[in-house]
Amino acid sequence: MTKKKVLIIDDESEMRKLLRICIKPTSKFTIDTASSGEKAMKMVTETKHDLILLDIMMPGMSGLEILHQLRKKEKNQVPVILISALGDKERIVEGINLGADDYVVKPFDPKDLQKCILSVLRRRTSVREDVILFPDGLKISIEKQHVTYQNKQIPLTNKEFVVFKRMSQYPGQVYTKELLAQLELSGESESINIDSYIRNIRTKLKDSGFETNVIKKVDEIGYQVIREDIECN
Repeated sequence: MTKKKVLIIDDESEMRKLLRICIKPTSKFTIDTASSGEKAMKMVTETKHDLILLDIMMPGMSGLEILHQLRKKEKNQVPVILISALGDKERIVEGINLGADDYVVKPFDPKDLQKCILSVLRRRTSVREDVILFPDGLKISIEKQHVTYQNKQIPLTNKEFVVFKRMSQYPGQVYTKELLAQLELSGESESINIDSYIRNIRTKLKDSGFETNVIKKVDEIGYQVIREDIECN
């Protein structure tokens, strides 16, 4: 089986070594490293990577600047996991809004990082489903544009359905309120209503008899849907 190629971008040599050690036990990856944004941008131009681990705080070109440059290139949509310092929530939110797939916070357990990597790669390669199934009979029909529990329809509004559908299509991925507001809604002003949409979805699912809370709030970052134990955070 062909190994996935991972690029580690971090200005600290010890952190690059640590990340390499964390990834290596899986034996599923080959690893490249870059110590600066300039070197990283040269490497992504010359080599196709399957995943990037990107430190947010770096001198010169910061991690967020690198991410912005990557996402400006239409052909370069390589999955990116941000490596963040504890408490750096504003930059994490900014990074997710720029297109990061997920994040881990230092200090982290190597097993959590490995789990996050596999989760992100699985989400990026998964086939879009026409019907999304949850345990115990909860079902989202993409074609019919409705949600049912044990064959009884749950009365979500159009906007609530759009939000729940999108998060459910990419379980484990963290969505900020700003990102959710852009999902076929009315734009930036909708971000203030996202908490209300989430609250209504949870209430309607529970009122239908579905007791499992599948929508998880992730710190002050945003929300994610859990369909199985694959979340990073």
